[in-house]
Amino acid sequence: MLSQNQIGVLYMVGSVICFSIMDICVKWLDYYPVGQVLFFRFFIGFIPIFFIIPKNKFFNFYKTSRPGLHAFRAICGALAIIALFYGLRELPLADVVSLTFGGPIFVTVASIFFLSEKVGIKRWSAVLLGFFGMLLIVQPAFINLNYYYI
Repeated sequence: MLSQNQIGVLYMVGSVICFSIMDICVKWLDYYPVGQVLFFRFFIGFIPIFFIIPKNKFFNFYKTSRPGLHAFRAICGALAIIALFYGLRELPLADVVSLTFGGPIFVTVASIFFLSEKVGIKRWSAVLLGFFGMLLIVQPAFINLNYYYI
């Protein structure tokens, strides 16, 4: 019998594998429009929800007292995956994956302003180390910003 932690690890490994496969499929399906790929990603991702929601709470499972914030979160999530899919089409896979690892940097900065969090030197060190690691992988160059290069 597996412990709760071991089950959590298995779920995490499974989700990383599934997201990696999704990224690869988006990269391979470059002959289909991004909107069509997005539709099928959302449609296929919607199917397991029917098995997760209890039958007695099917119509009020997602009822919320703050529909505005719920809609804002849904729009932000949709815009994020749209940007990810366009990025996967236009950039190398390693660059897109390393740029997604930059998310904790923005979450850390936003937590100071929106949640009044206190970020200590250890956490800032980890954020900066992650940022430099992301830059090491992406290797941005100023030649792409040159007006005459275009």
